[in-house]
Amino acid sequence: MSKNKYIYGAVCKSQPVPNPGAKLTENLPETKWRAAQKQSIKKANFLFFQIFVSLVILMMPTTLWADLISLTVDSGGDTVFRGGVDRLRIIFTVDDSDDEDPYIVEVGESVPQGNNDPPRFDSRGVIEQGVVSANETVNVLWDGTIDGAKLPDKTYTIRVTVDDGGDAKEVLYARATLDSSAPRVSNVVAIGDTPDTQTPITDGGFIKEPLHSIKVTGADDREEGIDLGNRRTTVFLRNEQQVVVRGNLNYNAEDSSITFTLVNPLDIPSENGKYTLILILIDKAGNVIQSVREFTFDNVEPSLKRVSTNRGGLIPGAGVSQRLNYVEAVLTDNLEDGIDLFASRVRLAGPQETTIGENNASVVSDGPAIPGEQTEDSESDKIRWSLLTPLLGRDDSQDGEYTIKVVAVDKAGNEAEPVPVSFLYDNVAPRLDSLRPISGESFDLVAETVYYNLPINGFVATFADAGIG
Repeated sequence: MSKNKYIYGAVCKSQPVPNPGAKLTENLPETKWRAAQKQSIKKANFLFFQIFVSLVILMMPTTLWADLISLTVDSGGDTVFRGGVDRLRIIFTVDDSDDEDPYIVEVGESVPQGNNDPPRFDSRGVIEQGVVSANETVNVLWDGTIDGAKLPDKTYTIRVTVDDGGDAKEVLYARATLDSSAPRVSNVVAIGDTPDTQTPITDGGFIKEPLHSIKVTGADDREEGIDLGNRRTTVFLRNEQQVVVRGNLNYNAEDSSITFTLVNPLDIPSENGKYTLILILIDKAGNVIQSVREFTFDNVEPSLKRVSTNRGGLIPGAGVSQRLNYVEAVLTDNLEDGIDLFASRVRLAGPQETTIGENNASVVSDGPAIPGEQTEDSESDKIRWSLLTPLLGRDDSQDGEYTIKVVAVDKAGNEAEPVPVSFLYDNVAPRLDSLRPISGESFDLVAETVYYNLPINGFVATFADAGIG
């Protein structure tokens, strides 16, 4: 501040004044002499006042002339910034000193100290340094890097120091948060008829319960969290025809969630199909994440299309003979590729068993399960039950009424009621029981040759089955 001293010294330097006891009294009348004497006294008093003010100014601390008045940090209205192109503005102002004093802007961390001592500032590096003039406001833009290396995301302390050359330095601090990480979608659930009826919505997933609302919960690595006040933070739902589903948004700051409530819930078969859910979340630093999830709403049960065996197609009550290796079922659903073949089941049960119960009453129970292994054919929506031990059909020892049991399940979890399909397994050929003319008596079937001497217009043959029918 030596320059200030020289300035004030020059301004307050006194000028020589004639001695009132000398030349002022020469050759003057008494009245003029007294007037001149009073004028000299006034000049002397004013000179004393100038000297006093100059001494007071020169004795004032030099740091008074380079005060750091204010320090603020800002990034779009707050102190959170992403770094890179989204920079933090550091603004500080000094007073009206005429000095050009050096300044330094640093970033660091405040480390708490014990014994009620103020936090210690640990510098991570210099953001900018230079010279500040009197009554100047300095704007510094920081991109979150030091020497080209980006600092980790966290809350930092900004320190501005102005050195006026005296014993003390003017220092101010401010805090700012560097946050370059995009927020995350932590949970998305479909809410049904009651708040407790919730189904997670995943990309490619299925929903079978009525859909009344969708709750989206966001998460952010920084404590500042999701910016629910940003109009760009939103949820969209579109159907398979790309029509936007109408709904209302509700924001909950307590758990950083958005709830999209449908004006018309999805709950009828005509609304079955694929939907696209678009989520846009923005945190308070301006980081954006956009998540797209496609899911299928399906509340219609699948059904059985047909059954067959290795001997060919099968209708309920039909008969099958000879070797039986497998039974299979073809399933169908209201939506393309909607069948869950691995959850669906096809089994084979043997002939029913009859036992005697209480009061000698006959009790009919399901037949034993025929061991086998299930395989799936996704191209034809077919499930097959291959018998571990085929039915050989060499005699009537395995003949009887068998039942194929089919349970169809789709990918949404809709499960149809079990469908039983019975068939007769019979390997004994029927026999001719009687043969007669249309208008005559029966022939003797024991004889090799039958002689008949009446007109014959036709025959009536009666058969009997040694098997099951």
